[in-house]
Amino acid sequence: MTEFSARPIDGTRPVGVSLLAMMALLVALLALMLSFSLWLRMQISDTFTADIGLIAGLFLFAQAYALQAWVLWTLRRWARMYTLALLMLVTLAGLAEAARNELLALGTMLVFGLGFVTGIVALLVVHPPATRALFNR
Repeated sequence: MTEFSARPIDGTRPVGVSLLAMMALLVALLALMLSFSLWLRMQISDTFTADIGLIAGLFLFAQAYALQAWVLWTLRRWARMYTLALLMLVTLAGLAEAARNELLALGTMLVFGLGFVTGIVALLVVHPPATRALFNR
């Protein structure tokens, strides 16, 4: 009878973790594009005024999700804690942004929504014992 190991024999990561890393990279790219487009629109238009805090926050949000993609892709030991901390931070930032604006822009809603969904899915994918063992090597 064959015994199943938590670590893949060929050294590859599970498909779920790979897809999750790519999803986190997608969120990072969307946040980066949104922050750049808001900044560019603010520079070009005379009438458009964007909140510089939102632009900087989206840029930092992009960096945080790019780091999460790398952490998941390389199966770092601290990936689970980082994912949980990022999920709490994104939830608080999304709630603060929703409380500040009655009508959220579609791009901001998309980025915060995808970030939240990515965090929840990350916790579900990384939680099973076999996957946790991969991250604890």
